[in-house]
Amino acid sequence: MDTASAQDSVVTAHVSLDEPMRRRLLDVLPSSPERLRRFVRSIQEAGVAIQGNAAITELRYTFSLDDNPSASQAFVTLLADLRAHEGVRLVDQSVSSSVVTAHVSIPTDSLWTVHRSLLGV
Repeated sequence: MDTASAQDSVVTAHVSLDEPMRRRLLDVLPSSPERLRRFVRSIQEAGVAIQGNAAITELRYTFSLDDNPSASQAFVTLLADLRAHEGVRLVDQSVSSSVVTAHVSIPTDSLWTVHRSLLGV
């Protein structure tokens, strides 16, 4: 695949988190903020769709949570942290106690820096 067509593609991923996978993920993020760890503990399924080009990357996150209002509030706080970064734009969000979604636009050159800061790594 050439670079131009790859940049116009949408990449999607979906994962169900069982308890062993959730523990492994939390082990990888030992110094992450507690709000992120609380959110990860509540994730049942996660999905992301990514579409980007040299300037902007669009991400659509979807998380199915155990029915825990504090987890959805942690998600809202994480979105606020994300929006605090220069150039990051929250296009849309939906929050309930069991399903949360966000569509975020991030400058491609700062994509990894923004996510590392959210993860506390």
